[in-house]
Amino acid sequence: MTPETVLDFFHRVSARKRSLSAVTIDQYSSFLRIIENAMGRQVLIDELTETMIRQCTEWMIKQKYTLSYQRVCRDAAAKVLCDYAEQTLRQSVSENPSPEWPLLLFLRDVYEVERNIKPCTARRYDKSIRTFGEFVGHPVRLNELNDNLASRWVKWLGDGGARPKTVHGLRRDVLTVWRRAAKMKLCQPPGDDIRQVKIPRPIPDAWSVEELSSIVNACQRISGFLSNGLPRSRYFRCLIEVTYETGLRRSDVLQLNVSDFNENWMISTIQDKTLDGHVCSVSAETGKQFMWLADRLKECGDKHWSQPLRYPGNMRRCYAVLTRIRKLAGITSRGALQKLRRTGATYVESQYPGAAMRFLGHRTPGLAYKHYVDRTKLGPPPRPPALVLSLSSVEQKGGTP
Repeated sequence: MTPETVLDFFHRVSARKRSLSAVTIDQYSSFLRIIENAMGRQVLIDELTETMIRQCTEWMIKQKYTLSYQRVCRDAAAKVLCDYAEQTLRQSVSENPSPEWPLLLFLRDVYEVERNIKPCTARRYDKSIRTFGEFVGHPVRLNELNDNLASRWVKWLGDGGARPKTVHGLRRDVLTVWRRAAKMKLCQPPGDDIRQVKIPRPIPDAWSVEELSSIVNACQRISGFLSNGLPRSRYFRCLIEVTYETGLRRSDVLQLNVSDFNENWMISTIQDKTLDGHVCSVSAETGKQFMWLADRLKECGDKHWSQPLRYPGNMRRCYAVLTRIRKLAGITSRGALQKLRRTGATYVESQYPGAAMRFLGHRTPGLAYKHYVDRTKLGPPPRPPALVLSLSSVEQKGGTP
């Protein structure tokens, strides 16, 4: 078998496994060629080691490459090294789960099979565990997992400039899969001494009803039609009003069906995220707008006519139009569909304290108040009475009032 170079392995395995774009592939290829320049020859994949990467870094320092360029080159080489180590380990481990398995292999062959997680969640877990492996220098085995190693990884992420929220998410993903492996007696469970990451939790930001009214009125200034024939002005007005009045998540709003409504404009649906049943309602005017869009699509012969809020295109374009509508309304505070949900929850909580949880369809008490209700719009918080200083007592002591 002909020895494979680092570049050949990257194009054959890493680029496909990580679903890299053409631009990113070109960038990584140029980074990996730096290793060949530093070594003065083509480097075979089985020759690539952490020591060679450090030697390459020292060579780049002498050649006066910038620190940012040194880091991206080092990261590119570390990712390829991690992919090669994972491939080698997969060929050497047993078919049944064992402590010798890499955590990444356990994620793909056990965790994803047992847990009904979405593809986007699986990709996030995969990325988090890969980042852990890049720190160690090879795919982390289950029998290597310990609190000290995880703490040093968390510190490494923070020292590398990652935001606290990003580090918190990576840490949470790794611990989630780790706990499942520990439950199967394949490794020691994670302890309480793993380095914590404190993240700020600002008060949720919502629009006022007046600001939202301005945004709805600005929809009339949007001209043109969507690719399915619906007027953009009427579509986006209905999308905004339904999201605000129901408090549904984006995926649930876009999948709303004509059959979900009853004669009183109440909606009975299954939430896409939790699969829980949920009941909400819209005003009669908003409900008629929804049905008008459905009738228009039915006349055009659209096969998705019963789901008129299903956007016929890339959602990035949808968000771009929502941003344009907000700017036309003169609203400077940023936000889109998620902020509409927070706005509805804030209004419901202000009128009916404690009702935001039911409005949003949450299972966990306190989640709505913590992440959705804008407390600045609930009125002034309670406070003790102001202290009144007796002027006569001050004057008696010779003080200045």
